Amino acid sequence: MAKIRIPAEPSVPASEIRLPFNLSKKGGVRLANVGLSAEAEAVQPAAEEAGKSVAGETIGVSDNAEHADAWLILFSYILVGVGLWLGNMLAAKASAVSFAPIDGISLLALFFIMAQALERLVEPLAELSIPGFGSSSNKAAANRDKKIQEAMATHDRAKKQKDANIGANEQAAFNKIKANTKVSIWAVATFVAMLISGATRLFFLDAVGAKGVSDLLNVLVTGLVVGSGTKPLHELIKLIEKKNEPHASDESGSSETANA
Repeated sequence: MAKIRIPAEPSVPASEIRLPFNLSKKGGVRLANVGLSAEAEAVQPAAEEAGKSVAGETIGVSDNAEHADAWLILFSYILVGVGLWLGNMLAAKASAVSFAPIDGISLLALFFIMAQALERLVEPLAELSIPGFGSSSNKAAANRDKKIQEAMATHDRAKKQKDANIGANEQAAFNKIKANTKVSIWAVATFVAMLISGATRLFFLDAVGAKGVSDLLNVLVTGLVVGSGTKPLHELIKLIEKKNEPHASDESGSSETANA
């Protein structure tokens, strides 16, 4: 449920309102305390935390869906399934890529590079301006901001409420477009990652020491890990390397003791 909270009457002219707002985790918009008295500014955060409105505040609400379309999610899983099937076929015929890491570079760095390359590959998709996808969210954001400005500029309570509700609907549309874009980009990145994994036989599970894993599972895990992007992959690699550090230090300590 998207919500927009319009503060009580601002003390600044509508033409000077810059619409400072924050997106909440629940898909709502909370305007900063524009032109509120010190007393209202003190009361507002506590009231919002309790889910209550401040006196004079107008809350626009939208019940429109904010999640990704069900058909798009289904299509994304089908695309990933096709990528898994093709990647497994490629792996059956491909030869493993040889890799001689230079000092300071591990095999896991290959997967990070792959993820970074995929991010750059799918980045333009987020800029596509088609209905319900990509940069079409800019229009929803502009319409939301316009309605917020109109709501803050009027003293007519009925019009203020109507504009706030329309703004909330635009916020819901914005959230939906962002969700659709995220799902689509994930599916495309994962699909391509599975093809690369199969064609090169670069398998993440093999790289972290797993033995006897089928090509199918290797392609699946590698595609999901690399397709998730560089940030989660970087955190995962750091975690793996950190867990290996004590063993490395123990082994070095044992060898030093033996040499002594």
